[in-house]
Amino acid sequence: MVVMIGGAVVCDAGITAILTSIIHNRDQQSGENSRRIQCTNKYMSTCGVSEDTQIRLLDYYRYDDTELGNINENEILADLPSALREEVIRHFCYDALRRSELVNDFSDGAVGSLVKMMEPYLAIPNENLSVINEDCDNMFVLKRGQVKCIDSSGYENFLPLGTLIGHIATSSTHALVGFPSKVLEINVLNGQGFRTKYINPYIIFTLGSTSVRSSVKKNNNWREQILIKTASKEVKKIFVTVRSWKNGQQHDTIGSSEVQMNMDSTENSFKVVIRDTTGKSAGIISLSLIFRNMRRHEVLDTHERTAVALEYCHLYCLSRCKFEELKRYFELSNSDSNLNRLLYHSTGQPLHKADVNANFNDLCEEKHRACNIDHSKTDNNQSSNFIAEGGNHFPITPM
Repeated sequence: MVVMIGGAVVCDAGITAILTSIIHNRDQQSGENSRRIQCTNKYMSTCGVSEDTQIRLLDYYRYDDTELGNINENEILADLPSALREEVIRHFCYDALRRSELVNDFSDGAVGSLVKMMEPYLAIPNENLSVINEDCDNMFVLKRGQVKCIDSSGYENFLPLGTLIGHIATSSTHALVGFPSKVLEINVLNGQGFRTKYINPYIIFTLGSTSVRSSVKKNNNWREQILIKTASKEVKKIFVTVRSWKNGQQHDTIGSSEVQMNMDSTENSFKVVIRDTTGKSAGIISLSLIFRNMRRHEVLDTHERTAVALEYCHLYCLSRCKFEELKRYFELSNSDSNLNRLLYHSTGQPLHKADVNANFNDLCEEKHRACNIDHSKTDNNQSSNFIAEGGNHFPITPM
């Protein structure tokens, strides 16, 4: 009996201590948030910051404190071992990079090296991720949030999650297939039969490597017109995926279907049965599809697009400079000579031959020390697993 009473007291004390710690941590975080807002308000009022900027800044703090819970994704990823960090970023970015024409000549290992270099990025509402006729120094993979894309003709569409954003991505598509000359006009007429638990559904249409999405359907009005501009001379099939939008969460996939086009008809009408992963019907979408020539006001004069964040958007970012540097290395790595792989600094200035030899020896010695291998027994080709960038050496995934 005494033992039971003692155990109960100890257990109760432990639970009390845990609850006290949780409450203390919440109070401390709440105090820090309040102090941050007070200091910011004082600073903005002292410096005469515009009221619009003040509102936007305080809205960001609200988002950070309530929606994100003061979680800093950069800090979390920095605390992870490199293998786990790469696995997390790979989950969101690898497929987007792999299916892009930008990396057609890259091996899977080379794409994996790009993934390792990507960093989390938070875009604020109305931020321009890219602008037509303006320099775009980064490319992004959309992880979460709504981004609107506007082409040079003024046509707007929403980008699905996992889309690669930036001029460098659209330029690679243009270099491969040229400007689009055809349009697939998709008219969404109706949607029915979807279960009520799938709130806020939206549709993703995929034609080749191009994907666009509809607006989020918050009522029974599904009517919408969506255009996919393409350089293809014919369209045999498109893929239709219906998902459920959830703020701050992974979107549920309701189901998908494949639509076969009849090229002998100018207009195709379908009742598309959307099937879930078990093959059962999850709902029906009525579509009208028209494949036609591009009209005069739809013609593009540049591959560039303006991408605007409509809300707080979470993305992964890779600088154009890092991409070009890695691409240049992979091109040089095809050379039979190890020296040719280290001919230039990242600044573009040629290395002196003595510097090349010194860097080459340093690379070999550094790799031997890491692997605990005798230098005399190691082939010099092992240095191909390293990049020399401005005197800094770091490993990459072999091609």
